[in-house]
Amino acid sequence: MYLRALRIENFRAIRKSALSFDDGTALIGENDCGITSVLDALELVLGFDEKSRRYPPWLFHRDLETGRPRGPIGIQLRFAERHAGEWSGAEYEPFEALLPAAGKRPRELWYEARVSPAGARDGEAEYRLRSPRIKARSSDPDLIGRFRRMNPVIRVPAGMLSGHGPARNWPDGREADGLKVSKEMRDLMARINRAVNTRLSGRSLDLKSDLEDGYLAAFRLIEMGTIKMGKWEAGLTRSISEIIGWRPDRKRSRNTTLLRDPDSDSERLGILLLIGALIRARPGGMAPDADPLWIIEEPEAHLHPITLTSVAMFVSLIQRQKILTTYSGDLLSAVPLSQLRRLVRHDGELHERRVRKNVLSRSELRRFHYHLRSRFPGVSFSRLWLLVEGESEFWILPQLASLMGYEFALEGISCVEFAQCGLMPPLKVARELGIQWHLLADGDDAGKAYIKAAGDFLDEDSRVTLLRHKDIERFFWDHGYSGVYERASKLSPQKLQKLTPGRIIQAAVRKTSKPYLALSIIEAIATDGSPGIPPRLEKMIESCVQLAREAPERLA
Repeated sequence: MYLRALRIENFRAIRKSALSFDDGTALIGENDCGITSVLDALELVLGFDEKSRRYPPWLFHRDLETGRPRGPIGIQLRFAERHAGEWSGAEYEPFEALLPAAGKRPRELWYEARVSPAGARDGEAEYRLRSPRIKARSSDPDLIGRFRRMNPVIRVPAGMLSGHGPARNWPDGREADGLKVSKEMRDLMARINRAVNTRLSGRSLDLKSDLEDGYLAAFRLIEMGTIKMGKWEAGLTRSISEIIGWRPDRKRSRNTTLLRDPDSDSERLGILLLIGALIRARPGGMAPDADPLWIIEEPEAHLHPITLTSVAMFVSLIQRQKILTTYSGDLLSAVPLSQLRRLVRHDGELHERRVRKNVLSRSELRRFHYHLRSRFPGVSFSRLWLLVEGESEFWILPQLASLMGYEFALEGISCVEFAQCGLMPPLKVARELGIQWHLLADGDDAGKAYIKAAGDFLDEDSRVTLLRHKDIERFFWDHGYSGVYERASKLSPQKLQKLTPGRIIQAAVRKTSKPYLALSIIEAIATDGSPGIPPRLEKMIESCVQLAREAPERLA
């Protein structure tokens, strides 16, 4: 099974939301957008600890005026077959009455929780499974319990990879359902945890030896998975084998085949961090037929970039559905654009924006990734893209905003050079992800063509600014800053009199560079008695700041 969609009503900060998921999904958004509430809802209804499945009064979304719950909590998870007929195996027989006959399209099974407020006491929860196609439903606790065991959540909170997150420890190795875990397995898990903790704390006397010991313990766990063992242990070792890159040999049950041999301590540490987090999150293992949903929150927390790269590589080996949250642009740039979900909350409603299939051509997708996502990995977090043609604007405009009292970074504004990528890819992505944008174009033929091309995306004139000059250097020349270019050109007064402004600017660029000239312009503008910021650019920056600040409302 895999989670296709999630609907939430009246849960914590979320009044209403509807989210979609792929086999791999990255959730991004600002700190108060509600991502944590989404993950808490998933863990609450799918968590393996029945005792923690409680709904205290503070979980209910409340009316701001009355302070009372707006209504019952509703959480609906829509699971689907990955391919038609996937649920025809013996492990799905208990759900046969809820499923239509296998056909050409994947079947769905909906898992729903409805919780009514009960004053100062915990809310009363009702759970049910139902099929949307044949109108069948069941509230049988045993069937729902089996469904949860088949679809557990492995949640790795921020910091757990580095040993800073909370561990879920059960006395004597007991799992939440009261099933024993063998002493040998507990000892092996302790060796892995010890290797991780000593490596991260710096207390190890022999780092390489400790790392090797933890690594060998992980392999022993996998070997245990191919011989007789408890059913809950088998589920855990299968997940560990996916992390480490081993698969059981089909011909000889006691042998395993290494898909990829880690050739550095960084890679082995990455493996152990991930396995250690798995053991902390699921200390008692999983059912052998479990199809876990991995939730990995901010894996970059407390990790060096090299180690993070190693962890990310081995996360990609896990052949399970994964949900990732991150504030790392580098990590996000490695996620396929189609798997990105940008979440914005306004007035209690959580909005999802994604890049739909076939919106970008293959060429546009390649250019967008190469020229923007890989070079400026943090742009997906921005509220507004200020689209500019060249590097002069890229350097000048943030500094001009600073002189006006605005900081682009604080406002969520990113200058995006689009000349190499083309204008269409960033415009399409901005529209799909709900990112506000403004286009600054030169007054030459190319700039006018950009303005015309952006016409299909315009909802108001305040999104475009056209300079009435060939380029921004000539624009500043005509607004009182010709001296900056004359001095930078190092030409004699006699030659300056004979050359056109365009030739002088070219000479200045050859003698210095466009970034140098941009900084020189900023210094000149900041000087007392200067002509100041040209009104056209001042108005544009004000418009961008306003658009960025209104971004959540505009998305709604």
